[in-house]
Amino acid sequence: MARVEREAARPAPEPAAARAPVRIPVCYGGELGPDLAERRGVRAGWRRPTSSRLHAGATYRVFMLGFVPGFAYLGIVDERIAMPRRATPRVRVPAGSVGIAGVQTGIYPAETPGGWQLIGRTPVEAVRSVARPSRF
Repeated sequence: MARVEREAARPAPEPAAARAPVRIPVCYGGELGPDLAERRGVRAGWRRPTSSRLHAGATYRVFMLGFVPGFAYLGIVDERIAMPRRATPRVRVPAGSVGIAGVQTGIYPAETPGGWQLIGRTPVEAVRSVARPSRF
């Protein structure tokens, strides 16, 4: 308890310096984003150019990291492209896949199971390399 009280009494750290957004290119739809076409059929007004513009045109904040190393929960997506998680998760989601679950978006840094709606994929290796173990 004494340690908790000491830590609680410490002054707050300086806020992090503002940084320029990191731009991640994404290829939307088709076999790289299979759920984009499916959602277009379910929701009136969904079109790949509109959906991809809405997704790509936003600046997202990292809310937290988790699920697998390097998976950033980003948000908030425009309500017009928000969609629920899949009822049945996929056994394999390719590394670099971009998904939406609720009002959050994220990039799968490694091939893993996953239940997010896949809308595209990024070729950016730096995003995916975070999840790979280092060799010593």
